[in-house]
Amino acid sequence: MSSIAAELRIRTHAKRLHLPVTGVQAGRYAEEAAQARHGTLEFLAALLDAEVAQRDANVERARIAQARFPELKELGDFTFAHVPSLNAPLVGELARGTYITRREVILAVGPPGTGKTHTAIGLGLAACRQARRVRFTTVAELVMELSEAQAQHRLSKLTCRLPASRRRLTLSLARAPTGRCCSVRPLPSEVRPSQCPAMSNTHLQPLR
Repeated sequence: MSSIAAELRIRTHAKRLHLPVTGVQAGRYAEEAAQARHGTLEFLAALLDAEVAQRDANVERARIAQARFPELKELGDFTFAHVPSLNAPLVGELARGTYITRREVILAVGPPGTGKTHTAIGLGLAACRQARRVRFTTVAELVMELSEAQAQHRLSKLTCRLPASRRRLTLSLARAPTGRCCSVRPLPSEVRPSQCPAMSNTHLQPLR
């Protein structure tokens, strides 16, 4: 069989098996393996590594798109020196996502320009890259969604579905009583949405 015929068969089979990298890059990887005197298994491993990496990247992009971020802002691009009251080590710790595993609630409160939106988006992107489903929303959008669900008599179904389906980042532009950028100490996992309005300032902890 000629190399041309072999490449055509590879592309045909790769399309049916949904292996786009294999269909396009198999020839190049085969040439590189031959030049480096790699064996058949080494060639196959390198090709599958590239296939998996591309698939992971596609899934991550789709997850970020589904999160509905207003814009993409990385935590690494945030200048913490401009907001001295913001605790950079704490934000870095939150980016690891352990608070999600523990089912804790994080609340950022402060005046405009203190990094609430940037850090919320950055934490959401970090969660997406940890293979977690995320939904970014504002308090106004969440209230409207809940009001519509209540009007359509599906509120209980919606409130049960949201926490189980994804990590929701809710942004509220509010001013802290002290005028400083603050965070809420993680709340117990047993706190229910109906109890959230009763949260008091005893949960507030300055981010510094």
